[in-house]
Amino acid sequence: MDGAYIGEGEMPRLQVPVTCILSEQFTYWPDNFDSVKELLASSNARSQSQCVTLVGTSHLHQSDILLVLRNLLRFDIRSPFQMAPIRAMALNTEVSARFIQDVFKQASFTKQPSFTNSHNAMYLQVHPVSSMDVI
Repeated sequence: MDGAYIGEGEMPRLQVPVTCILSEQFTYWPDNFDSVKELLASSNARSQSQCVTLVGTSHLHQSDILLVLRNLLRFDIRSPFQMAPIRAMALNTEVSARFIQDVFKQASFTKQPSFTNSHNAMYLQVHPVSSMDVI
């Protein structure tokens, strides 16, 4: 989990809803992916949490480095992770905004933000925490 949890023993239990936005490449690292699934499964807010994979992205797509240095960095045409960096950031933003909107709905706030962009759905794989296999 990129150093987010370093230690031995039990992971801390999450008390609030969480969304995990993963690159597709991250899902190919079984130990790290299993750690994310375990953390989400142990959450007290499990029913409100979600794990989303951005199809066609590498680990670098989760950073602004590809935006800042896009003229210096070139994609390897053999790589399966070919999503445009601006597109990846837009999807990250949309997933975050939808998650916030859902949390607001469940918390019964009177005014709710509205962020939707249905044509992005084909690039997202949403994994409801309740249906994830946990080892």
